[in-house]
Amino acid sequence: MSPALPETLHAAFAGARAHAGVLPFLAESACSGGREWSFEQAGLEVDALAAAYAAAGWGAGHRIALGVGNHPRHFFHFLALNRLGASIVPLNPDHRGAEIRHALRLSRADLVVALPERAGAVAQALAQARSLARGRIVAQPHDDPTVRERLRRVAVARAWSRHCWRGGIARLTVHDEAFHPGLLARLLESTKADACAPIGPDWACIDPRLVDDAAGRFLERPDAYGLTFTQAAPGLGACILAAATIREAAAVSG
Repeated sequence: MSPALPETLHAAFAGARAHAGVLPFLAESACSGGREWSFEQAGLEVDALAAAYAAAGWGAGHRIALGVGNHPRHFFHFLALNRLGASIVPLNPDHRGAEIRHALRLSRADLVVALPERAGAVAQALAQARSLARGRIVAQPHDDPTVRERLRRVAVARAWSRHCWRGGIARLTVHDEAFHPGLLARLLESTKADACAPIGPDWACIDPRLVDDAAGRFLERPDAYGLTFTQAAPGLGACILAAATIREAAAVSG
């Protein structure tokens, strides 16, 4: 019977450390000094980092973004976090602030670890990031005869296209099934909201992360992204509509 494979990368490293502690594990390039670490020396670095992360409360379930570049310490941090059960988000060392922000938004990283020379770009990314938690979110259910009639007609137009997010007469989308311009314009006016995400009553599998991703994209440039959505399957994602977009649609539809 073949021996069982290690469950994690750190477990594989720990096994190699136990059997070949004095052998070389990795080395810097000559341009960076040419230092070499044995498995045992690297293991001590990993042990210290793992203890530091654990003492600070980081561990299983967290997403940690590593921006330490092409450097041996990347592997030390990687193995330490892997040992604790955290997920690692690698950051490109050449990315600028906007690119780092995009990576952090998509990954939902809880912590960023970066070299001092990258602190400026990371600080720029974090300063420009906007969170839904900083705004006011209003959940507004609605039920109105005129709304029901419009949505019934949309459902008829999409009767043969319910399996896809776009299709049917007039190329209506799944988001049109939950969209009534006049009603939403009045709701946004009464709540003073900047945007909304219409959700259908039968969207039982709506994915909050897909909704958050669309909202995060909208918040990057609210003036330019008046209609923001993902091409997720029907009922999974939402479309973020800016108040100005809804008012324009209400004016056209009467």
